Amino acid sequence: MALFVDFVAIKARAGGRDNEVYRYRDYSPGVRGFGPGDFHYKINWGELAMAGSLAVVACLCAAALLASVLPVNAGVRAPAGSDGVQMGGGLLASLVIGVAAAGLYAVGAAEYIVAPAAPFLKWAVTPLLPLATVVAVAAIAVARWGRRPAVGWHVWLRFPMSSVIAATAGMLLVHYTFWHWTDTPLVEAAARFGGLLIGVGAALALAQPLPYRVVVAAPLGAATALLTSPDSTGVLGVIYVLAVTVWWAQRLWQLAYRPPVAWQPPR
Repeated sequence: MALFVDFVAIKARAGGRDNEVYRYRDYSPGVRGFGPGDFHYKINWGELAMAGSLAVVACLCAAALLASVLPVNAGVRAPAGSDGVQMGGGLLASLVIGVAAAGLYAVGAAEYIVAPAAPFLKWAVTPLLPLATVVAVAAIAVARWGRRPAVGWHVWLRFPMSSVIAATAGMLLVHYTFWHWTDTPLVEAAARFGGLLIGVGAALALAQPLPYRVVVAAPLGAATALLTSPDSTGVLGVIYVLAVTVWWAQRLWQLAYRPPVAWQPPR
């Protein structure tokens, strides 16, 4: 939510008037205008992409709560004592709610800024399609196989908060310096550090053991720091969304290949 609020604050920074960020052709006060227009300010699309992905992550973390109100098997054949059908339905419901929230981010931002919704939807929803595919497959696998992690669903669904904090702080820092981008070495260093934090946040999602995290964070953080510029925030946002997708792919891999002894039916 912090990323979304910071994203739409561009209108206030641009003067608060409807025609400052995006100007339609033949624009007149109080009228959205006729024909296409163009953005007169650079938009931090990566921030919107990250905000949408974190909305999905937040909803998926609550999948077990949604699953608790669903029927035990909903008429689907499942192993005795299995809550897989419930959990699969909870995952799908959480995914739909999360993607819908990302879409609302896009439409709400477009309405607030007074601009066409298409580019906002493109950056808020389109990068989520691989993530949505992986989660949907995982939900079907959970319902089909009837497996349950020994650590419990809440732990299995717990996305690393360290990743969220690092990536969010990095994008906020990049966005702040994005609007104060000058040739001052200190400002540029702050922006690069924000890009580094985004890379570190992605690494914290990609790897779990600390040694692996260090190995992944070093090159990835260096790469995102070098990529940081006013024109590359979209790339930074997509990198983080892909890291979230890989994290969920790891959940799916655990369902498919984790030794059966690591999975227990509910008691």
